[in-house]
Amino acid sequence: MSDLLLENQNARKLIKTLGLPIPVPERLARAKGPYEERPLDDKAVLVCGTGTLSAVLAEILTKAGANPWVVGESDAVLEPYNGPGEAWARAPRRIGPGEAPEGERIDAIVFDGTGLESPDDLRQLYDCIHPWIRRLNRSGRVVIIGRPASEAKKPARAATRAGLEGFTRSLAKEIGANGSVANSVFVEDGAERRLGSVLRFLLSPRSAFISCQPFHVTNLAKGDEAPDTHVLGGKVALVTGAARGIGEATAELLAAEGAHVVCLDRPADDAPCSKVAQRIGGSTLLVDITDENAPK
Repeated sequence: MSDLLLENQNARKLIKTLGLPIPVPERLARAKGPYEERPLDDKAVLVCGTGTLSAVLAEILTKAGANPWVVGESDAVLEPYNGPGEAWARAPRRIGPGEAPEGERIDAIVFDGTGLESPDDLRQLYDCIHPWIRRLNRSGRVVIIGRPASEAKKPARAATRAGLEGFTRSLAKEIGANGSVANSVFVEDGAERRLGSVLRFLLSPRSAFISCQPFHVTNLAKGDEAPDTHVLGGKVALVTGAARGIGEATAELLAAEGAHVVCLDRPADDAPCSKVAQRIGGSTLLVDITDENAPK
């Protein structure tokens, strides 16, 4: 059911008549258009934990436009953020451990759990997130980062790492009512440079329908780092039924992401198909695929 329908008064009356719960599901903040260079522009992101990814997180968050609020006892926790913060005009802010300051609200929480060694250390996860969970804005994001349990050499360490996923699933159910989501990311040692695209996606409105999921960042993938924008640059996409409707919208989005789009439709739809192709800088291919004489 679309957000527009949920806001319609007649639809709300029908839902009430059917005995379904009111209020209706939370309207989700969703991305519109192609990938942006700064998807977290001016968002307040709380960063906590005692892991090893401070420098990596500082670069990712500030480059994406976020305002990092770093939890720590002293200003020493801001050191990894000062350089990237100056470069991307996003000065970090230190937040003391414990209760959240009165009146403050945040858009996302990132917990770096790569340094957790034993089940007792999981208390840090609760202590960090609990004071802020009611300060999370609607359509908020929580990302918990750890190391893969499969890499642990000791049972206690493996259990601790596996516990991050269970905590994330429970948290996601708790915060889902206001449109917020929570996911976990497990980063192999040495794969930190590949974390950027995953974290940008999970903290952005593009992950509105993804929650309770574990993501694994490994060293298996080869090639250059994924681009932040024009992610389909240099690619060719063939879209069938491109003259109108879903096909037209798909062609427009693929072109906006940098792809050269070949718009395919029936010869009878030459005019509207050519108009779409011209507008997005693509090509036209007119074929009736149901015709026995169509090219194969």
